[in-house]
Amino acid sequence: MGLIGRRSFLVIVIISLIEGCSLYSEEDTNVAFSSSTISSIDSIIKKHGILGGTIICFNTSDITQYAFGTARLDQKKEWNDSTYFRIASISKFITTIAIMQLIEQRYFSLDTDISTLLPITLRNPAYRDIPITVRMLLNHTSTIKDSDRAFEFAKRSILIDTITQDSIIPSIQTLFTHQFIQHEAFLPKTISLNNGTSVKAIPGTFFNYTNINFVILAWILERASGLSFAEYVQRYIFHPIKIKAGFLVQDLPKDAVISTQYRYSKKQWVAEGDGSTKPFALIYKPITSYKAGHNPFRFSPQAGLRIKGKDLAILLQNLLSSETFLTSISKDEMFSETWRSETNNSRHQFNDLFQSWGLGVQILTNTPGKDAINGLEKRYIGHIGRANGAYSTMFFNKQTHKGFIIFLNGIQTLPPSDHGFLKCEKELMSLILEYQQHEHE
Repeated sequence: MGLIGRRSFLVIVIISLIEGCSLYSEEDTNVAFSSSTISSIDSIIKKHGILGGTIICFNTSDITQYAFGTARLDQKKEWNDSTYFRIASISKFITTIAIMQLIEQRYFSLDTDISTLLPITLRNPAYRDIPITVRMLLNHTSTIKDSDRAFEFAKRSILIDTITQDSIIPSIQTLFTHQFIQHEAFLPKTISLNNGTSVKAIPGTFFNYTNINFVILAWILERASGLSFAEYVQRYIFHPIKIKAGFLVQDLPKDAVISTQYRYSKKQWVAEGDGSTKPFALIYKPITSYKAGHNPFRFSPQAGLRIKGKDLAILLQNLLSSETFLTSISKDEMFSETWRSETNNSRHQFNDLFQSWGLGVQILTNTPGKDAINGLEKRYIGHIGRANGAYSTMFFNKQTHKGFIIFLNGIQTLPPSDHGFLKCEKELMSLILEYQQHEHE
């Protein structure tokens, strides 16, 4: 069972039983949106040409859901409450929970030098004296960057090569060569911002949103736990609350409908993700002989979770209102600000959307023109996800335990350049926040 061991798993289960922690119930907790709210949602959908999706808001006990449109055009599958969706970067939130669990069990701390947890030395060549820590990976201040080489390696790790029929998952250490670490893995010592300003990218203070941070975190998790990343999240996150979700397609029910992700081009929808009708065994590299620590790129811990909207809401209900996954101390640490945007400490990605960050979560500051939705929200915390034309959004209030989830599998009105919240996202979020404010009045 690996280093986590049976004892640790039993502790989690026993705590849940003693405290009455798990909020999972076989009973249907769905509540319907009002007809006027649905009418307003439909107007936004029509105005922006949204293909399909689901809109959810939740509190401690209830989940309100509205599914609409088409999930798969090729199969003429309508989106419903049971549709699965690859939620892209919201997956990082689940990876963060897993890492915080290991920190609670004292396998390492937030400020552990990750080079002591890996079979390689990972330091920014421009700042060799500054250790890269677990905290820096979680809040994107590691100065590690995404690259074309890493993207191509990810594809080789996940997909069977259709030409050579290569089905072997390469070792992650074949990516992290000395050459890659020295010349491609990190931001340079000094970078130029869009306004022409030259700034120092110092680990621990400079923010650069990076997918590979969370692959490295999954690598650390596998080496510490003795489990593959996919198996770990099944045992310690999904199974305790009885939901079917997974970073592997085969972890989903056999009859699961997974929404395709679409881009709108030349007045037609182009399938780009989860659109294949081939058996997954012909698409994804097999994991039958996978050993923990080999290559967590295979599971896409940064973007590969497929889950139903309602099940994500159930997970959040449990996280916020109980100690099913994490203690209150860990949640406070996770949801507290660890980085705030200043003039020269960020690459200002997504049109300067990120203004404040906790651990694996964005903290909205309601700054006009940047991360503001409207004047209603207090201090919402969460994550966005974007992949292949599809958009997912998840935010919640840590005091009230109210939150919302939006999955959209294709949008006609996407802008051509880098952007923050889309106009349709802002309109939907504003509508949901108003609904939640007045739902019990």
